[in-house]
Amino acid sequence: AYRALQAQLQSEPLRREELVGQSGAERAFHENLRGRFGLLKVVRGGDEDAQPLEVEFVAAQDGKDLRLSFDAAWSRLAEDALRRAYAEARDHPEPAWSEAVVAALREPRAAFALLDLRDGSVPVAVTLPTYPQEEWRQKYAQMVQQAGNPLRQRALGGSYRPGETPYPGSTYKPLLAAAALLKDPNLAQRRIDCQGTWKPARAGAQSVALHCDDHRSHGSVNMEEALMRSCNVYFYSLAEEIGYERMYALATALGFGKWSGFEVGINAEVLLPP
Repeated sequence: AYRALQAQLQSEPLRREELVGQSGAERAFHENLRGRFGLLKVVRGGDEDAQPLEVEFVAAQDGKDLRLSFDAAWSRLAEDALRRAYAEARDHPEPAWSEAVVAALREPRAAFALLDLRDGSVPVAVTLPTYPQEEWRQKYAQMVQQAGNPLRQRALGGSYRPGETPYPGSTYKPLLAAAALLKDPNLAQRRIDCQGTWKPARAGAQSVALHCDDHRSHGSVNMEEALMRSCNVYFYSLAEEIGYERMYALATALGFGKWSGFEVGINAEVLLPP
């Protein structure tokens, strides 16, 4: 019976009393953090061998330490900045804003991420809303079903819309701007008219138009205004003008297409290169 219990304990990956990381770094690095329980290992003997039972004690092993790059003070400042920005927008809404936009401002659903370009670390990856740990434990089942997905890690997986994923195209826009400026610095002041949709110059009549953010028209914008408003149409037009060769060369030089090395993904899983 002892040997059967020993085999069972050695085969079970988790004990009932063992804590398991559910999200973030605790889930991504669970195997590194968890350590191992101690146990008694049969060396020889027992009823089956009619010999004195000899056991070996295998000591418990502590898990490994994990050093994070997050800065608590900076993260608190980022959370405060997001809340103040929401309050300012909520108290002074633009007349043209729809009811849906105003309603979305009632509770902050946003994120703030800061990358240190010197070493690739991430000192700030704040997501809102946040909840005290006790409230999270008591109301987890309700929060999972709640509209707006309040438990979503928005610094890694989207903004205020429930099922939204990050915009890789918007991440690429500063690169397009840099490629254009390397070709001609005067392009910074070139104005392009955004009417909310765009088609390539050689597109046929049956081709599908690409839309700007929320299908809105930004009007005439230069490069600085297009970056500020994240205008899709401006950068579609700019990319068509400068050509893919310049974009590809600069993207490759800046590391696009390579493994990022950021271990905590949207689903809080360890991301390993193929």
